Amino acid sequence: MPGAVTTTEKGASRKLRAHKKSRRGCGNCKLRAVKCDESRPVCKRCKAYGVVCNYDRKSPDLELSTKGSNGVFQVSIINNSTPPSVPKSIAPSLKQGLAASLASHASRSLNNFEFELLHRFQTRTVFTVTTPRSLPVYESSILKHACSHPYLLHAVLTLTLLHDRHFSPTPFDTSLSTIEAHQWGQCISLYNRALSSPILPASRDALWVTAAFLGILAIAHVDARTPEESWPYAPPSPMDLNWLRMSDGKKEIWKDGKAFMQESDFRILALELRGNYAPGLTFGSEEGLKALPPDFLAYFDLLEGSDLVENPYTAPVFSLAQTWKILSMFNIILNFIFCITNMESRYKLLLAQKDPRALLLLAYWWRMIADTQHWHMFRRAIIECQSICLYLEREYREDHALQSLLTFPKGVRCFSGI
Repeated sequence: MPGAVTTTEKGASRKLRAHKKSRRGCGNCKLRAVKCDESRPVCKRCKAYGVVCNYDRKSPDLELSTKGSNGVFQVSIINNSTPPSVPKSIAPSLKQGLAASLASHASRSLNNFEFELLHRFQTRTVFTVTTPRSLPVYESSILKHACSHPYLLHAVLTLTLLHDRHFSPTPFDTSLSTIEAHQWGQCISLYNRALSSPILPASRDALWVTAAFLGILAIAHVDARTPEESWPYAPPSPMDLNWLRMSDGKKEIWKDGKAFMQESDFRILALELRGNYAPGLTFGSEEGLKALPPDFLAYFDLLEGSDLVENPYTAPVFSLAQTWKILSMFNIILNFIFCITNMESRYKLLLAQKDPRALLLLAYWWRMIADTQHWHMFRRAIIECQSICLYLEREYREDHALQSLLTFPKGVRCFSGI
């Protein structure tokens, strides 16, 4: 192609270099419409994407790789154990039902790429969204319910796409891809339509899991590229705290707690959360409020003898105290999930009003969540933790007690790309 000529504002001209296409790239890069670096035997994009590089046309497209850089399948899992060496894939008997699920509301069925996404969900992503005890239920039930509830199927596809991004060369890109936006939009549209009708017992599990996945998506996707662009430092936006509002969906669906405990496929998770958070509010032990530093408790007016009932910070501070000395990534995340799903409306209101103590408390939580480095939480944890610290430094610089307590959240670890 001859060099095209362009003229700048100053009148100078220069030649534009012809774009060099990758003609010997692997099949996966061509399918995904991205430039292949043609490295052999594995190109960089396939290695980052977690698939087997296929220069040979006879090799399958987007086949999940079982090897990472050290020869072991790599996943960001919610506990410190490793997944089974040969994870379950999509049962052949489910494929027809999954294809029919989309065909029931659209003029198309699942394509090969979407089946590959479902395969990656079942062999990788599912390990990162539940607890070890509940994992067998998630493995056996999620895709089963997706066969008859298209909104859940779209939620699974969207979640897997965002997890794919975590392994991509640009994991912290803030913009949604076309396919991510489409799948997410379809999920919300169909989900809202289902909620507008009477909820039947056969749909409750699918609706509950979809609500849970939408909550994960709301936390995982962060528009802000810097702390200055994030809530609470940035100017107010309708999207502020949207990740917190999403946690209300599960409670609305499961208002009948008795039915949840007796009939749901996922009742084991409810039992686990209930059993994980049983201690009472006490001061006199390292497991109670006393686990936190005295100056921290004093700032929240939670010294011994204080009125715990009327204080709006009592429950969230106690949740933090229960987690303060925990080293297990799994228990930190589980306690945080319990905290936000059971958060009182009066504390949510304080967060929305950017109350300094409410913000400080959330910053402490985000610091601990960031340290877990769990894929769908740590980016928001880092960005919002830093943003809260910037906001409190700017707006409350004369509050010396507050500034002193910011030392812990300001120590949040930064990662490349954030």
